[in-house]
Amino acid sequence: MSNTKFIKVDYEEIWKDVEGFEDFYKVSSFGNVQSKDRSVITKTGKVMFFKGKKLFLSLNGSGYNTVCIKIRSLGISKSMTVHKLVATAFLTKKSTDTEINHIDGVKTNNSVENLEWCNHTHNIRHAFKTGLFTPKSAFIYPNSQLNKEQILEIRELFKTSDKKLTEIAKMYNVSREIISKLKNGRTYNNL
Repeated sequence: MSNTKFIKVDYEEIWKDVEGFEDFYKVSSFGNVQSKDRSVITKTGKVMFFKGKKLFLSLNGSGYNTVCIKIRSLGISKSMTVHKLVATAFLTKKSTDTEINHIDGVKTNNSVENLEWCNHTHNIRHAFKTGLFTPKSAFIYPNSQLNKEQILEIRELFKTSDKKLTEIAKMYNVSREIISKLKNGRTYNNL
């Protein structure tokens, strides 16, 4: 018989107001969003009570959960990503943090424990590491104008020569823009 002990951990779902919509919506540490109970005065002066309800989640084109925030009296109808609502409500953001990372790589897991604020570089590196993002190899595409050896030669030229981008472009019979993108790391990053 094993000496391993299992401890069951129950996390409590914690709710906080949605920033900017504090009177109308709240978001949970599990990634749920719901409207709040509220009373509304109609145009005729009648007071109507609306019971809060859980919002329906949908996927956007990038695979993230979104909700539609609607406040008819203010003429607001806005689609918002759930991970941003959770991170904004529960996580501290540094001034350099501009993006939200899903730690396990699952874009629909919006639990606060799975999210972190980060900078763009960290987010991209994490996406490569988890396999969410794979480098586009220039050599997969038949229209690639440079081969692997040429790219490595050009990178060496950047380090060892004082040739201008236009000169290098002429040497390899490509546009100056391609050489500029190569120099700035915007293309052929996988080499």
